[in-house]
Order: sequence, then C-alpha cells, then structure tokens
Amino acid sequence: FFSLVNSVLLKQVSIPLADRLVGVVPAEGGRVEPNWSVSWPLVRQLENRHLSSIEGLTWIQQTRGVLSAAGESRIIPVEAVAGNYFQLLDITPRIGRLSGPADDRDGAPGVIVLSERLWRSWFRAAPDAVGRIVRLSGLPLTVIGVAPDTFRGLTYPHLLGVEAWLPLGAAAPLLRHGSGPPSTAQSPGRVFARLAS
Repeated sequence: FFSLVNSVLLKQVSIPLADRLVGVVPAEGGRVEPNWSVSWPLVRQLENRHLSSIEGLTWIQQTRGVLSAAGESRIIPVEAVAGNYFQLLDITPRIGRLSGPADDRDGAPGVIVLSERLWRSWFRAAPDAVGRIVRLSGLPLTVIGVAPDTFRGLTYPHLLGVEAWLPLGAAAPLLRHGSGPPSTAQSPGRVFARLAS
C-alpha cells in the first residue's frame, strides 16, 4: 500500500509542474514508512493499477560515481532515472537532449546528461561537449545533453544538487549489490508521481 506525500523538499524543486509532483511512499496500516524507498517491481505494480489521479510515475535512485573527463576525475552525485523521468517532470534541456524511454531499453548505448554547473566547470560551456565520451566509474557514456541550471534533481539536497543523470539501464553496474549481476530489480529507489490536472 502506498501514500502520496507532498514533501517540503518537493516544494523547493524548480520545475514547471512542481505543484503537481508528489513523492510516493510505502505505507502500512496508515503509517508512512520512514525510509521512503521502493523497488522497481513495486513501481510496475502501481503503474498497472492505472490510477486516474496520477498522470505518470517515475523511479530514481541516487548514487555517486567517479567522473573522468577533460583530463580530470572526481566523485559526483548522480541520479539513475527511469526512462520517463525528464518527460514526466517537463524539463527542457539547456543544450542537446535529455534521456528518454529509448535510452532506458536493454542494449541501448550508454548515455549521460550533465548538470549545467558541471558542463560550465568541466567543459567551459562548450556546445561540442554533447557527443563526447566520458567515463563514470569506468563506464563509457556519451554526453547527450545538459539539464538547465534551475534543475538540481529530486534526491540530493538542493544546495549540492545532482551533477549528472543516466538511464537505469546504463546505471545498472553502478547500482550493483553484492556479487550478483547488475540489476535495479530489488534496489531501493524513490518514486515520484505527477498528479492529473
């Protein structure tokens, strides 16, 4: 069972539809679970319910990775996101494009979206950053776009912000748990919904 929570954190998010964005949290016997994490199979169950009050759901998992690009390396906060993430949030890219459902399919090439802050600091706002190959914890990923500076992600504190986003498929090796195969199937993540208008 789940509950919709319009958290104080979400009220600070700078996106076009922020007033219709809610966190979806597990609830048991009317009590909201404090850890606020949900596995991907549970999100699929919610999607299959076709709730009329919700236009769509998206799933996010926060992680960190070592970004290597432009001759430098550093640890950055990353959101691994479902294919519909940017679409559901109605975010427009600063340059290039944002990841979508096609980027989250099995066998899709590994892609990454950079924050505007990272794009400006590492690539000096060069438009040709789009198309470059970077490495995140050893994974080769093609930069496909830059998110606008007004958007800092949904999971990290807004003072820090997310530095990059990648589709769940590309992020699977970063989300590996134990010695099993990379999988988001049982990894806990955050679920957000856009309420119907």
